[in-house]
Parts: sequence; structure tokens; C-alpha cells
Amino acid sequence: MRGQILYPPQDIETEPLQRKIMVHMFMHYRCDCCGRIFRFYLEKGLEDKMQDEIEPDKHKPVPFCVPCLCGGTLEHVYWNHDIRLNSYHPIKEQMNYFENTEEHECGIPHIRNYGSEYLIDQPNVEFMKAAQQLEEAKEKIKDFRDAFNERNEDNPHGLQHVSTSALKAELRRRKRWKY
Repeated sequence: MRGQILYPPQDIETEPLQRKIMVHMFMHYRCDCCGRIFRFYLEKGLEDKMQDEIEPDKHKPVPFCVPCLCGGTLEHVYWNHDIRLNSYHPIKEQMNYFENTEEHECGIPHIRNYGSEYLIDQPNVEFMKAAQQLEEAKEKIKDFRDAFNERNEDNPHGLQHVSTSALKAELRRRKRWKY
């Protein structure tokens, strides 16, 4: 089902907001067809910890999947990057948001901009380079630990109690002195 058009394509909402919308959090949603990443703000009362403490029976969730502009499906991604704001803030005209209404049991999506230009077929080159460098550093540390354990066979603990920063410092020292 990934990458299929499940909904009719829709337009961006361009009409001005009729009321002041206060938000407390935002989440990221990615389309499985076009690859765009959208940031959706949550209106007061949706997934709202502050309100849940006062009135837990009025808890309202937001959907995990919503229709995209292209007709694909936007799915909630980067769960660990959901940001809770310290207080309630008004949104601007061009921000995507989930509306809290009395008639619905969960938030209603409103798409007011196109989202990011990151496409699934075009990975973020900087991220890929950083990931490669991290893997190389992990391999160097592993090699260093193995070499250290071979030299110090009488040490039963090996490098289990040596910090990563100490290992990195040793690698830098060896690089300077070309060990």
C-alpha cells in the first residue's frame, strides 16, 4: 500500500483564519508518495498534557495517518522529535495544524503550506556523510579496544570501564604521533 494514491488530490487551504488558534506542540508527518515532510501544530486540547492533568476525560488524540495534497498518505514520523512548547502560542496563517472541534473525537488536519522539499528519492547528503563518519569512528574505537585487549591479556576487565572520551583522546594522540 506504500506509495499508492488513496485519496483525491486536494488544494492547500488559503482562506484566512477565522479565529486565533493557540497551539502547544508540533509533530512531523511524511507522505509515502511524494516524500514531503509536513510539520503539524496541535491546537489546545489535542494530546495536551496540561489539559489532561485538569480534565483527563476530555483527552483527544490526533490521527497517525492523514491525506496528503498529492493523494498519498501522510504518516506520523520522527516520534522522538515531537516538540512540546512551554506554553500556548498563536499560529501564523501559513502553518499546518490539527483543529480541535467538539463534533469530532480526534484532531482535524488543515494543510496550509507544501511542507519541506526533502523527497524520499533524494536523501539528505549531509546526514548520510555524518552517518558514514560515525560508523568509521565506531570501527576505529572497536579496533582500538581489540588491540588494547590483546596487549593487556592480564587485565581481566579490558576496556569495559574506560570511557569513550578517553578512547577518542588516545586515538587522537596516536594519530598525532603516527602509531
